Amino acid sequence: MSAYQGNLGGGEEDYKYSRPNTNPNLSITQPSRHIANHERRGCSYKTFMNCRPPTFNEEIDPILSSTWIMEIEGTFDTSKCADEDKVIYVAIMLKREAIDWWGMVKEVRGHDAAKRMTWDEFTKIFKEKFCPQTAIKQLEEEFLRLEQRNMTVREYTTTFTKKSRFAKFYVSMEEMRVERYIWGIKTAIREFVEIQKPCTF
Repeated sequence: MSAYQGNLGGGEEDYKYSRPNTNPNLSITQPSRHIANHERRGCSYKTFMNCRPPTFNEEIDPILSSTWIMEIEGTFDTSKCADEDKVIYVAIMLKREAIDWWGMVKEVRGHDAAKRMTWDEFTKIFKEKFCPQTAIKQLEEEFLRLEQRNMTVREYTTTFTKKSRFAKFYVSMEEMRVERYIWGIKTAIREFVEIQKPCTF
């Protein structure tokens, strides 16, 4: 039983046909089939967009920006995006001040170098800009003070999950996560959950 449950109860082939013969003096040409001599690696941009990847504006917010990264990586998996296309495709999803930031990156590094950037390189500089250490430290402190108070159990659980991503030292083990979660819930609910003796979050 968990603590949360306890308190809730390619390759494509191209076909090419000859034009219909409109000259009666010429023999009819049979349709010919041509197979592409190469397969495209990874998905097309259209396939990527069909997976509805989220856009990103300019939020300097570790929770929002890290969630965007996770959602984009989920889109990569779904669309089977090739490594060399990831940054190129994702750049289209940057909006407002975020696209201005990317424009400056291209100016500094050079357009060709920016297009060749790996996804790991992109996420590194992206987090430096939109997940600054000062904001991460603040979220860590908020997590350590987090209590349910006027929140519903579901709201408390959602907040706990989001902020715990930035306080991994304090929830590095499942036992620590469960203990911290139970500590923050209301007294009446805490007593009920503790009776259940949950061993997983």
